[in-house]
Amino acid sequence: MRQAAQLFSQLPGMSDSWASALDDWAEMDYQLEAHNTISFKQSIAGLQGVRVATVHQELTSRKGERLADSTASDVKALCSTLLNCYLIQLLETGLLHADPHPGNLMRTADGKIVILDFGLITEVSEDQRIALVEFIAHLTVEDWEGVALDLVKLGFMPDGMPPEILPHIAPVMEKVMGQLVKGGGLRNGISVTGIAAELSGAALNYKLCVPPYFALVVRAFCVIEGIALKVDPNYAIVQECMPYMSRRLLSDNNPRMRAALRQLLYGTGSRLDVARLSRMAQAAEHGSVLGSLLHGAAEEQGPVLNDALKDMLKLVFSKDGNYAQEILVEEAVAAVDALSREAIGEALRLVAGTATSLAALRGCS
Repeated sequence: MRQAAQLFSQLPGMSDSWASALDDWAEMDYQLEAHNTISFKQSIAGLQGVRVATVHQELTSRKGERLADSTASDVKALCSTLLNCYLIQLLETGLLHADPHPGNLMRTADGKIVILDFGLITEVSEDQRIALVEFIAHLTVEDWEGVALDLVKLGFMPDGMPPEILPHIAPVMEKVMGQLVKGGGLRNGISVTGIAAELSGAALNYKLCVPPYFALVVRAFCVIEGIALKVDPNYAIVQECMPYMSRRLLSDNNPRMRAALRQLLYGTGSRLDVARLSRMAQAAEHGSVLGSLLHGAAEEQGPVLNDALKDMLKLVFSKDGNYAQEILVEEAVAAVDALSREAIGEALRLVAGTATSLAALRGCS
């Protein structure tokens, strides 16, 4: 019923209060429901052929609060944890909890998130998951032609759509999706909800179709962003995705993931964007400690080589090899081409010293 109300609210001229009103109705007083169930069961006790569920009153309480209603200081950190959880569902497991309205996201007294109601689950295929990573990579470097091509892979363009339309879609994507890249949350009048509305308008103008799974993805991100914006008006959800995205791209050796990583690090040029690689490494380090932020671990003074830094070094220097290593080797070779013989000797001595340091690092892991 609530889903029907949401669709109804999207019609021109209709208020969006229909779905929110039904959401409020859905947040029932479960103790009242338990009382009503017991009373109803007693009232028809003599009726043959009908049964009413038994209420376990010891399991019915008012404990817990909706994350959206919480005034705790960790709400923003919990939103980061929740976003990370949904990125894992969307881009890794492919099994997405597709009904994350505020009543289904609870905060426990000890600062954990509880996800409720698994009646609406959508599956995201492996091809769609990889296409979404490519889409985010192209979005990040503002490659709008690449974004337009991603729409084909993501199912926005029906079979038979003439390829000539793609050059016309690219500038539309730059206008609509470019707002997300800028970030800044409400400060710049940006929201996932607003982007979704503009995307729907573009779909109508160019006869694109928004796939059902993508609509559910957008809805999930709208809810997370809405909760976070209450505590941080400058919240930018695309920037918040980077810890997971960086760690994933730096460690996944799927050929299409490798291409997406190269796209991020090189853009349309031929030289490595060192600043972007540094930002990705820092974001990936943040992603490795995300779960411990709930317990204040980020505020504690730890050893110089903390677990997150060790994870990143192990990732870059993994004996199994990864694409990040290949890119660094390519850049090293390009740099060596320009070195004098003395500089090469100095570099070799530096590498020898680094090998000793790495051996010590492995010993403390």
